[in-house]
Amino acid sequence: MLGLLPLLFALAIAETSTHAQMPLAPLTTWTALLSAVGGSLLVWLVLGETAARAIATGGRRRWLARWDLLVQGLILGWYAWVCYGWGWSAQAGFFTLALAPWLLMQAVHWWTLAVAVRRISGHPWSRFGLVLQHFRFGILPMLLILPFFDVGAWLAQRYGLEAAWFSGAQGALLAAYCAQGFMVLILLVLPLALLPLWGAQRMASGEMQQLMLDACQRLGVRVAGLMRWPMAGGRVYNAAVIGMLPRLRYVLFTDDLMRDLPVPQVMAVLGHELGHARHGHLWTYMLFANAGLLVSFLLREDFAKILTPLFQALLPALGLTLASAQVREISEIAAILLLMALLWRVAFGVLSRACERQADLVGAELAGNPQVMCDALKSVAQLSGQGEDEPSWRHYSIAQRVVFLQAVRRNPSLAIWHHKFVRMMRHSLILIIVTLLLAMSYIFEPRADSIRDPQQAINAWIQRDRDLGIALQATDSGQHMPLATWLNRLDEIPRRHFAQLTLRQIALDIGVDKDGDQRFDDRPIYRWRHRLMAFEEVTTGDRELDHEIDNTLAYGLVAGSENPTAMDLTVASSVLPRVIKQAGEMKSAHALHDTIGCVYFALGDYTKSVTAVELATTRFAADTTLTSTNWLTSEADRRQMTKMHTHLQSLYRRRLEAARINAAHIAGGIRAEDPQLQPLPRDLGQALPATQTPLAPLENAPPENAPLEKTAGAPGIIP
Repeated sequence: MLGLLPLLFALAIAETSTHAQMPLAPLTTWTALLSAVGGSLLVWLVLGETAARAIATGGRRRWLARWDLLVQGLILGWYAWVCYGWGWSAQAGFFTLALAPWLLMQAVHWWTLAVAVRRISGHPWSRFGLVLQHFRFGILPMLLILPFFDVGAWLAQRYGLEAAWFSGAQGALLAAYCAQGFMVLILLVLPLALLPLWGAQRMASGEMQQLMLDACQRLGVRVAGLMRWPMAGGRVYNAAVIGMLPRLRYVLFTDDLMRDLPVPQVMAVLGHELGHARHGHLWTYMLFANAGLLVSFLLREDFAKILTPLFQALLPALGLTLASAQVREISEIAAILLLMALLWRVAFGVLSRACERQADLVGAELAGNPQVMCDALKSVAQLSGQGEDEPSWRHYSIAQRVVFLQAVRRNPSLAIWHHKFVRMMRHSLILIIVTLLLAMSYIFEPRADSIRDPQQAINAWIQRDRDLGIALQATDSGQHMPLATWLNRLDEIPRRHFAQLTLRQIALDIGVDKDGDQRFDDRPIYRWRHRLMAFEEVTTGDRELDHEIDNTLAYGLVAGSENPTAMDLTVASSVLPRVIKQAGEMKSAHALHDTIGCVYFALGDYTKSVTAVELATTRFAADTTLTSTNWLTSEADRRQMTKMHTHLQSLYRRRLEAARINAAHIAGGIRAEDPQLQPLPRDLGQALPATQTPLAPLENAPPENAPLEKTAGAPGIIP
């Protein structure tokens, strides 16, 4: 069948949909979600049972395989709609819970299929036994890992690691490789959990066990144990090797295989399993997973560009009217899934089939005759009720494997060539990974000069693209659309890079005080507002970066000037819903709630401002990122954290007091333009804690509406 592929796709759907700007047709309550999922399961129970009985009547094994392939595709499509359409994964929050609908649908599928499996295989499978078989040996190993990832994600969010380390393109790569490293660690010790869950027992001492131990020594493969693999519910003729390290490596044989195959054929099967360990196939598969991850990451945007026009035409026909950003997001998600399907179904299929042939060669070597390995393959197929010509995307059909072994028997040099072929594929994977890592480092790693001097990077960019210089001149004169047009022509990777440079320029413009700590002055944000406005017309493709730009712009428009214009308030009001949505998704978003409070304050809605700033104050009190230190924290960092904590505590208190006073005045009948109303407490270079020396004003500070390129306090551009 399809092995772990459906589970991998389900995990990809759960992960991407959790952070998507969906759902398309949200079911906002748990009752509605559970009712919709439960109704779908009941409908599928009826349809699946009907189809299974029809397949059982026909009695053709090939129809059983085709039905399973079709059903797995339908289940993934249904699960995608549950997550993207109804918003299940966003509500669930954790992988383990988010995957529950897919697991339930799998259980229903195998429950209904039992009648067809009994009829076609001739084995007395019970419904419960077949479901248990597939879950214990196909899905459970991966499910054991998921709770660890859930805990890791919770810890990253709880202690601010996600924003600090795993945001943006580089953060996504770092997160992916941390996950890969953690998965390797889990896989190393996984046999200790699988053996008791699978009910495996040590093989009894005797002549057969000794023959097998001698065979392991002869092939140079160390194992921690030879195990019996009891199966309940039906006959299973199978063997497996688990464990990536010699001290945690076990070879498992089902009782049916040990009982019904002759000893020479059992030894050939043992040789096949030891062949996987001898040639490091598990490590080769891990290399492929990493190479596939890198290729998917690099190509997803190009594939998305091909798919976007298709979705732009298809979605309206389905009655879905979406924003262009949502269409691009759907296209990128579809691109990721298609790339995974192509890479795993095609490329991994080639690799896996080659490894299976290499393992067959080791089985023939141990048996001393390729024909014994051929006979073992035929016996397993016959006893399992499997046709010798039944195709397998991961193993070749039994008939094809037999033909290859017979060819090796006639021409032994073919085995040498095949070993070189597999070794070449493994070396190619290593080369691909190294090449792609270097390429991605070149593409995504910010240059040192970009970090130290973003204006220098912008100037170099203008030398390469004179249109950027023209767009920036227009933007800094108050017309942001030319820059938005220029950004829209860029691919997402350079667009993200330009956004990061812009935010860095703002941070440098804010500057530091006499102690070298960050200043409390929001005027530079206001001066850069037009460049930030350009990003409201496009997306960077990085959700966290888009959120940061939204929050910075909305805050700067109302808090960076004592007299925001009507246009400033209009733009801040249009950005506000996205900031509110982002704040609702984050548990420690005090700065976002402060932005919301400031915008409502500037708009004259003091009641909502009070609510938002109260929430900002509460979240700030619970946030430990500005108070928790350890022995790695430098004295300068401790001083800056203390100063920042004291300042924000005072600023939030003063904003809350002003909002409450104004709300009371408005409730008492005072008009919005009355001078008794308090102004919004702002950081305009003077809002330092009382115990500290006030900052000097910006040198040569320009009028608030002056073009940025004429501003001495902010980096300019090359004319």
